[in-house]
Formats: sequence, C-alpha cells, structure tokens
Amino acid sequence: MLGLDRVIHEIVKSTAAWKGTAAEQSIDLSTLSVPRVLFEGSAREAASAYPKNANATVATSLAGIGLGKTAGKLIADPRASVNGHRIVAVGGFGKLEIILENNPLATNPKSSELTALSLVRLIEQQYSALSH
Repeated sequence: MLGLDRVIHEIVKSTAAWKGTAAEQSIDLSTLSVPRVLFEGSAREAASAYPKNANATVATSLAGIGLGKTAGKLIADPRASVNGHRIVAVGGFGKLEIILENNPLATNPKSSELTALSLVRLIEQQYSALSH
C-alpha cells in the first residue's frame, strides 16, 4: 500500500489576522513589511499555539498522517488579502499539492467566509435531520 510520507499545511494570513495571538510577543505586526514565518512545527503544536488561526492544520492532519506527523507553517503577510492554505502531501504515489484562498471574515480576519458558511451548512443539516 502506498502511504503518505510527509504532509505540510502552510497558512498565510494578513497581519491583522495574527493580532491578539502569540505572534505579537515576538514581532511588531504593525511594522511588518515582508512576509514572516511565525511558526514551524507539528499541526498539534500549531493548533495549541495559535488555536484561532491554525485549526485547519488539525483537519488536514486527521485526514492524513496525524497531528504529530503533519507539519504546520504559519506566515504573516502584510500584503495578503486572503487567508491562504497550501497543503503538500508526498508519498509512494507521488506528490499532491492543494492551494485554497479564502476571503477573510470581515468581523474576524483570523477566520474565513468559507468557515462561517460551512458552519451554517452544518447547522442546517443537523436541524434538517432532527426535524424529520
């Protein structure tokens, strides 16, 4: 069986998305002029250190090789206008690369419009199942 050898989930968000997080303890987000890596480690560590920004790495790890083996890379980019996700999986099959770009939620740039819509859809599905 051809399994996965390596999975990395890279997240790029605007500097506004990292306000109120551990990033502010190591850099001045207001003066950042170029993209900066804030974190590199496992998905488990990423979600623990940045729970409101890195929860997508958990979903990727659960679909793949697990929280401890999936790598997470978090980047603040002052020029970013979308929340970007780049997932790379490498294994005996070859290489898979997925790129997602989500519009940030206007009221919370840590999250995205897609996340909010997904939650609404989940609630609608649960309600529909209960009402039948």
